[in-house]
Amino acid sequence: MKHFKLVFIGLAISAISWGMGATMKPVEIQSDRIDGWYVQRTVVPHPKYRVLLLPGLLGGAADYSLLMQSQDLASHGIQLVAADPPGFAGQTATAPFDYSINSFANVLSDIESKQNFDLMVGHSFFANVLTEVMKCTGPGRKYLLLSPSLQYKSEPLASRLLNSISRVPIVGNIAWKITYRALDMVLAQGLAHQKPEIIENLVREARKTPPDLEKRLMIEFYNHIEKNGDLATAIRETASHVWFAWAGDRDAITVFPNDIRTIEENPNVTIVEIPDSGHLSMIDNVPAVEALIAKILDTNTNTPPD
Repeated sequence: MKHFKLVFIGLAISAISWGMGATMKPVEIQSDRIDGWYVQRTVVPHPKYRVLLLPGLLGGAADYSLLMQSQDLASHGIQLVAADPPGFAGQTATAPFDYSINSFANVLSDIESKQNFDLMVGHSFFANVLTEVMKCTGPGRKYLLLSPSLQYKSEPLASRLLNSISRVPIVGNIAWKITYRALDMVLAQGLAHQKPEIIENLVREARKTPPDLEKRLMIEFYNHIEKNGDLATAIRETASHVWFAWAGDRDAITVFPNDIRTIEENPNVTIVEIPDSGHLSMIDNVPAVEALIAKILDTNTNTPPD
């Protein structure tokens, strides 16, 4: 087990320095579908690495829009593929689907075997999904978990209360309608740097999914945590290479000392605290997440590409 913290400030600064010297033009983005899932991918001729980016609740591919414009990653042959899975950003399933964590994991395991991604990145909801995917894969696979919830109490109190209320007929639907009216405040809580234009975009994307479907996703998320108890054990037992990253005290989720001790038992796990960030680290501190992805892929973005 390896543990990194403020070292990523230096990595981020180095990444910015090289990026400012490159030709600054927007990275081209194309829409596509992978096994029925809507995705947006960066156009990278002959990519050396492919990275799948997966969202958290109330999110979607747009959560990674700033990261997708990384000149450094694109110029070094790293193709980013951001997904809007069923239930996210207004996407619906093309076949019968129960939206459970295990069902998402089954689809992702199939996608991983077919698409051969070099790294899978999951935020919050999908970080938890990846803990299930890891159970079916062997050595050599790489996963970046951004702010997963390893146990019930990892989630903030407001989220736990909404989960409980969501299970009450009629009352649950009313609670989610109220939540949708306050999405700007809800989503702003996940950011350390609350820029109005970013929050407006997050709200616009979140509203694409009906409240009743978002409620169902939350219930399934908590069902998985409650059924499995302590997800740290799954990370301790995986043979895959895992990077566990969160924003420390500024994150909405809590990582308890016993979770850290459990994870530390696996030498294939690297724990990272992303500085100057809230729960949505891929928005708050793009350079740090960019540098982390490059490091995971053993790519030095501080030197000119081949």
